[in-house]
Amino acid sequence: MTTKNDFILRVELKQHTPILHFQDEQDGATLRATEVKPKLDRFLIEYFKKNDISYKHWLVGRGHNNIEALDYKLKIKDRREKKPKYYTYRIISEPTEGVLSNSLIDINFFSFHKDLIQIIQGKVDSFFVLHNFGKRQSKGFGCYLPFTIKNVNKLESILKNTSKIAYKADGKCEVQKFYTHIENNWRDLKSGSNHREYYKSLLFKHMIEKGIRWEKRIIKQCLNNMIKVGTLREKLQNRGNLPVDGVVGEDRFKDDLDNYFGWQDNPEIDYNYHFVRAFLGLAEHYEFRANNRYVYQVIIVPEKGVERFKSPVTFKFFEGITYAIAEPQKIKYIQGRKFKFEVQVKKNKEKIKQIPLIKPNGTQLELTTPDSFDLIEFLDDFMPVLEYKRI
Repeated sequence: MTTKNDFILRVELKQHTPILHFQDEQDGATLRATEVKPKLDRFLIEYFKKNDISYKHWLVGRGHNNIEALDYKLKIKDRREKKPKYYTYRIISEPTEGVLSNSLIDINFFSFHKDLIQIIQGKVDSFFVLHNFGKRQSKGFGCYLPFTIKNVNKLESILKNTSKIAYKADGKCEVQKFYTHIENNWRDLKSGSNHREYYKSLLFKHMIEKGIRWEKRIIKQCLNNMIKVGTLREKLQNRGNLPVDGVVGEDRFKDDLDNYFGWQDNPEIDYNYHFVRAFLGLAEHYEFRANNRYVYQVIIVPEKGVERFKSPVTFKFFEGITYAIAEPQKIKYIQGRKFKFEVQVKKNKEKIKQIPLIKPNGTQLELTTPDSFDLIEFLDDFMPVLEYKRI
């Protein structure tokens, strides 16, 4: 239920997936106003700019010192009429506990600007449909929706009226399994999988059809060559012997070396490799497991000015159905960017100081992202492979 007087707007929220954050062991752990308000401010200001709406008079201090914080307050209260549920998820390799409240959550907005309260009331549904909260939010954690959104028809109607592109998964799954479902889908899209069975990355396939070789291939070549020539061996003194015939598994291929567009690298072709996985979110490092129980962490070092790039696809989970919301406008930030790579060796909990990842010619590996990437073309081609369709 949503209620309003001239200065106060009250919205009831229902939590649909567990939230992960540092307060999860506290009795009052729930959605935090300190996270919601900055996100809502950015969302509303983006709306004002896109629609050429003057908003300076709604800013705290009328925007003094270039502070773009809207002049309203909000309070969040989890009624906790029922005991919350706790779920444990394995995020990367660490078990992480998520909290799912079974009670409604009240969020109260207050402002002396009556017209600003009216705008918030008109935009609050689409804001919560497009955003999640807490950690791993792009993978569906921390999904809260206004209680007035009671069925998929209402949710999908809101999605269709935003500027985003959204996809809907066939079939349903239980909330306990939502993260496994989403993580498997995302792994198939971005990196490929060895966990269930060998499944080649759909992003690799998309890029190879355009004649673009991805970074994973050249990274493995660099790692194996550094082991062969002993570059890493001196960093591993007295820590056991390393095999000299390559420590990182080779990709599995489906065709021969006929041409530039084949899946397998032809040693007679000087390929132009690019860093393509960055388009689906910039990780801090990738891990490659060796056949000698060592793990090679390849650290990504962006050029100056490049900060963390969040996935341009956000998953939502509602009534057992998974949705994927794409934001193609974000891609331009990461296009044509340069990255260097370093390697750090890890065994058990011990890490050995990172050094530059060196190519066979003796120079540090440096790759750029391609100058263009059509996110929607990619998703339209391959989301149906994962049994998603556009809504």
